[in-house]
Amino acid sequence: MTLSLEDLARRAIEAESAADAEPYLTEAVTRSEQSWEWRLVLRAIRERGDVAGALVDLVVPALEASALDALDVHGVCVAASARAALLSDLDGAHVLLDAGLSRFEADERDYRVSGFCWVRVAQERARLSEGRTGVEELERGVRHARRRRRVDDLCTLAGAFVKRDPDRAIALLREAEGFLVDPGGAWWVASGWRALERPDEATRLLEAALARAEEVTQAAAIARAFGEGSAGARRARARAEALAASTGDARAVAETAA
Repeated sequence: MTLSLEDLARRAIEAESAADAEPYLTEAVTRSEQSWEWRLVLRAIRERGDVAGALVDLVVPALEASALDALDVHGVCVAASARAALLSDLDGAHVLLDAGLSRFEADERDYRVSGFCWVRVAQERARLSEGRTGVEELERGVRHARRRRRVDDLCTLAGAFVKRDPDRAIALLREAEGFLVDPGGAWWVASGWRALERPDEATRLLEAALARAEEVTQAAAIARAFGEGSAGARRARARAEALAASTGDARAVAETAA
């Protein structure tokens, strides 16, 4: 019976000795191609802590290459952590994080690239070096989101500033509001206001979005953003029902109750 990669990794971790684990890890290496597969192998190596250096020297660069190619921010950060911890190459870890950011910026229209990529790299940068806060990476993400006029990305990045710099988070949310075209997208910004404990701002935004809603799906999204059982949700649902009556689209209204 052929073992899955998950089974190979598990058996490697549970093996009594490094020598017993090596056959499982070697087979896993020969079968790994994608970023998530290399991450699986590396996790087994790190959990054991006694694997031969030659295998580590092979797996870490393989993960780096596959993660960059796949625009896998988790893979990039896991590989950077491993390069610093297992290969004692902190400078190389930072170079890899920079390469990841460059890849995300170059492939900005890829669905895998989002504001979370910059947030995750910022977290890893700060974790690797005490003198780095990750703010530089976050601001690179802000510039990227601004170029793309991405409301969701700006709100994600604003969330990363909530505790470290609330005023910056507020400024980003106001900027995101200015980018809103689809009223149904207001829930992103409303969530940001609530994270800052400013529910009045969230209500203001959602009420304005509801006044602009001209499609059932928009009103339905606003109803969900208000929150089940709230007066705002009832008003938004009524608006969705009125729009549905004129268009014959009742399905989206029903989804607000899901």
